[in-house]
Amino acid sequence: MGIGQLVMFALMGGVGYYAFTRTKGMQAGATSSFAELGARLDAEFAASRRPGESEAAFVSVATQNKFQANHAFMVAVTNQRVLLQDPRTSDPTRSFDRAAVNISAPRQRWTDTGNMQTTTSEGWEVSVQLPGGETYEGLRLYGENPYYPAQAANVERFLAVVGSA
Repeated sequence: MGIGQLVMFALMGGVGYYAFTRTKGMQAGATSSFAELGARLDAEFAASRRPGESEAAFVSVATQNKFQANHAFMVAVTNQRVLLQDPRTSDPTRSFDRAAVNISAPRQRWTDTGNMQTTTSEGWEVSVQLPGGETYEGLRLYGENPYYPAQAANVERFLAVVGSA
C-alpha cells in the first residue's frame, strides 16, 4: 500500500468519524428543541385553558414532499378547541373553536420510494379544514416520534378526541 492510499484511507476515516459524531449532535439538538416546544405549548395551553376544557394532547404532524422540505406542525384537539402551532415561526399558538373545524385522521399506510429504496410506514393521515377555507391535507401522524417522547401517549388521546381511535 502506497503513501497516497494511506492518506486517502485516513482522510476517509476522518470524514466518516466527523459525519457520525455530527449526526448524533444534530439528533440531540432536535430532541431538545421538541422538548422545549412541548413545554412551551403546554404552558400556553394551561394559561388559556377554558373552564371544563379537556387536556390538550399536542402531536407532531408533517407533510411529506419529495421535492421540497417537509413541513411539521404541532396540533392538539380538546373537547372545545383545535390548537395549531407552526414551529418554524415564533407566532403564538392559533386557537379555533372545535365545532368550526373539520378534522379527520383515518389510518393510512404509505409507500415512499427514493434513493433507490422503498420504505413503507403506517400511521394516520390528518386533514384539517379551518374556518375561512384554510386547509391542511395529507399530514402524516406517526405513533412515535424519536425527537418528541410525548408523542406516543399524546397520539392515543388525540385520536380519541378526533374519533379515529
